[in-house]
Amino acid sequence: MTISIPESLTTLADDLRTAADTARDGFTDNVAELDIPGTAAGNSSGGPGLVAAHVSVSDAASTAVGRLAGVLEQDMDDIYACAFLFATTDEDAAERMRSDIPRIGGIFPYNPTVDWSVYDGGR
Repeated sequence: MTISIPESLTTLADDLRTAADTARDGFTDNVAELDIPGTAAGNSSGGPGLVAAHVSVSDAASTAVGRLAGVLEQDMDDIYACAFLFATTDEDAAERMRSDIPRIGGIFPYNPTVDWSVYDGGR
């Protein structure tokens, strides 16, 4: 089985995009579940502070999930760029190798270990 580095990197980048979308969408779709009414703590003296702390934690979670998704998306972009560079570098190197190989009559690659004098036409 041949492993293609650019294809493997592209698969990884696709997985990162899926993870970023899943994290962001999962949080966004369910953030309403975190909302509590201002009266949730009743009339206790610490109630407003408790509700404010809950709202603060909910906002921090939203920021954290957004940043996580952003990091995953940046990693995805960087990995796509690496895959592109691997592919183009491989193609450029292959083309240089094809053009740099001396050939006999334009067909057969020159092999210095072969005694070409035994063949008609020499080298």
